[in-house]
Amino acid sequence: MYYTLIDLHKFTSYLATVDSSGRIVKQADIKNQDSYGLCSC
Repeated sequence: MYYTLIDLHKFTSYLATVDSSGRIVKQADIKNQDSYGLCSC
């Protein structure tokens, strides 16, 4: 089984997918686009 974690911030997000033993399978830093008013940060 795989688990995907999302750490969402105002300007960037960090995503990581880990397997059932906790090993990181894939990770990425992503620059966020305009939030379209969804975030009142």
